[in-house]
Amino acid sequence: AQQSSATPAEPAGDAVPGVSRTEVRRFVEEKMAEFDIPGLALVVVKGPEIALLEGFGLADPATDVPVDATETVFRIASVSKPLTALAVHLAASDGVLDLDADINDYLEFTIGEFDGTAATTASILTHTAGFEDRVIGLMTRDATAIEPLGDWLPGNIPGRLAATGAVHSYSNHGYALAGHVVEQATGVDFRDYTRTRLFEPLGMDSTTFDAIEPDGVAVGHLGSAGSRTSEDLAYLRTFPAGGAFATADDMGALLIALMSSEGDVIDSQMRSAMLEPSYRPHPEVPGLTAGGLVERSVAGTRVVGHSGDIGTFAAEFWLVPDQGIGFFFAFNAVDLEFSDEVVTGLLDLLADMEPGPAPPEYAIAPDILDEYAGSYRWTRFGRSQADKIMALTPPYNLFVAANEDGTLTLEILGVDEKWIFRPIDDAAFVKVSGDLVMVDGLPIDPGERIAFTRDDAGDVAYIHLSMHTIAAEKTPMYLMGIVQLATLGSIVVLYLLALIAWPIGGWVRRRNSAALSDGGRWMRRLALFETGLLVAALVTFFIGIGGTIQFGMPPMAVLAVALFTLAAIVGLGLIPASVLTWVRGWLTVGERVVLSVLALTAPVVLWWTIYWNVFGFQF
Repeated sequence: AQQSSATPAEPAGDAVPGVSRTEVRRFVEEKMAEFDIPGLALVVVKGPEIALLEGFGLADPATDVPVDATETVFRIASVSKPLTALAVHLAASDGVLDLDADINDYLEFTIGEFDGTAATTASILTHTAGFEDRVIGLMTRDATAIEPLGDWLPGNIPGRLAATGAVHSYSNHGYALAGHVVEQATGVDFRDYTRTRLFEPLGMDSTTFDAIEPDGVAVGHLGSAGSRTSEDLAYLRTFPAGGAFATADDMGALLIALMSSEGDVIDSQMRSAMLEPSYRPHPEVPGLTAGGLVERSVAGTRVVGHSGDIGTFAAEFWLVPDQGIGFFFAFNAVDLEFSDEVVTGLLDLLADMEPGPAPPEYAIAPDILDEYAGSYRWTRFGRSQADKIMALTPPYNLFVAANEDGTLTLEILGVDEKWIFRPIDDAAFVKVSGDLVMVDGLPIDPGERIAFTRDDAGDVAYIHLSMHTIAAEKTPMYLMGIVQLATLGSIVVLYLLALIAWPIGGWVRRRNSAALSDGGRWMRRLALFETGLLVAALVTFFIGIGGTIQFGMPPMAVLAVALFTLAAIVGLGLIPASVLTWVRGWLTVGERVVLSVLALTAPVVLWWTIYWNVFGFQF
């Protein structure tokens, strides 16, 4: 777009904002070698010109095809969201779309209200429309299986978990709805609209949302460093949220357009919407722009951008608006630690980081501090399908404790680190200790600041973390994953102990020369059958509910749901069965007690399966 050859144009002078291009290249090459990254394309922009545009490594290691920053196409995953946001703003600037109107004004199907609030396109762009984020069946490896948004969305309407504007909750389905709103408002297919109204005018000739593998696309890779293997492309059904292809050259054109003071495509109002904060849960905590860009504070310097990964590709898009600096890179693998380190390193090399003054000391009332203590659960999980079960996993569970010195301690389940925060006002806190931790390749750090917000009744409702503006909802302890898994595990243990009790009961009966009645025999069989169902459900669940659910529920996961459902139903039969054993005198007294204990767990099993959406086939 901005360059016509693989060799990047050299800007005037010999340096990229205070750092030589040689240093940037050396840094990227060292990191790629350290993390075994096959290929990467990078563009760095300073003001109105490209300061560095270069390909590193191989687009296809199997055939030794090098990465060409002007020609090699990468999946850019969720970095697609700023492109969709720009399409929305273009439709608004053309006067055919009202960002603050109920999205039902544009849709041919209906999105329900939550607490009397309607979702708006503006709220979708900041992920504050209160939509859930589903996972099951979100992707496919067959490009021809991607349906038009108008055909797919009516059968896949996301549920809502909060009122509009109440909390940030990341939703790919939300951005798919935004793309369809553009279609309905303009009368033009989303892919065609972005191509003719955005990409072509900016000279982004290789950028597309088309679900067809473009020429020059890099080969994506699965696995970790030392064991990466090539893999076919994956396609996102919610493609406005993460389905775009682009070159680094094209994304450089976009960076320039976003930071230029003049432009025919992106005007000053649109530029402000893309780069300036639109939603912040608290003035002291980073938020999001109406362009879907996340705010971060790095060494006191404000940066905005977006990360993305989609199976075998990852991308990063970041700007330092006040300094006119931006960069984009994409690579044909997924390694979140690599992404984090390269983003941090590039910001350190390219931008003038000036740490701001430390917030003043502030004393918070102990009773207010105590209100913030408790258990929290990340908002980003499905609520209406079986993927709700993901909220049981450790990273979704956060715990806050109030300390006697007026600080708060934050812990994330499964993370061997504690973070201490001191207050800077009655609702916001700044970090005083605790470091970033890697957990299974995922960088985890709540960020430099956190804040709390309350519901209409005045009760603490959410904690907002500056780590990618993640939010977590205050949740009763009994609903937290650690308690819920322990509850189910305890029930299974009870059933397994019952397996030991039955032979003991038989020994007692034989010792007393008592015969086992037909009724008693059937009661024992029922209990044994229920035990087998529950144990089998757990085993198949842990085998089958893994990451592949994004391509649809695998057979083992479907079997797990079927077994959970059957176990919940059969378990209810233990209640009348236990009553009958006491009334008819079937079994020994000890066996009756065991059966009664199992019967008492049946309502708990039923509630558990219904709450976590594994009762019935909810997918």
